[in-house]
Amino acid sequence: MAPVRRVNRSDLVRIAAEVMAERGLEPELPHAAQAQLATITGPGRDDDPSIRDLTALAWCSIDNDDSLDLDQLTACEPGAAGAVKVFVAVADVDALVGKGSAITSAAMRTRSLRLTRRTGAMQISSRY
Repeated sequence: MAPVRRVNRSDLVRIAAEVMAERGLEPELPHAAQAQLATITGPGRDDDPSIRDLTALAWCSIDNDDSLDLDQLTACEPGAAGAVKVFVAVADVDALVGKGSAITSAAMRTRSLRLTRRTGAMQISSRY
């Protein structure tokens, strides 16, 4: 009987990246997009007076505790007669990343592929 080889999560990530590259997908963010990302030092700001500060609400996410990609959040608030008001927050990406930028161009060509311990990019097929 052949010995059983133990596969680590890092092996699976490496294999997935290799297979993506073999099929013409970009497992890493392109260098121009990485350079643009490095210039972003904090959250976007908007001074529109119609925007309400809802940071006092108890927001939650389905993301892992260690995730830095909190792009969708929910919160609830009690209403009258037992009603519940549900808030949904969706990231406003263009507050930091403009149209035609390196990050936008990469995002338009890709979709996220969730891998163990990392997220890789998947290209969008021209048929979609």
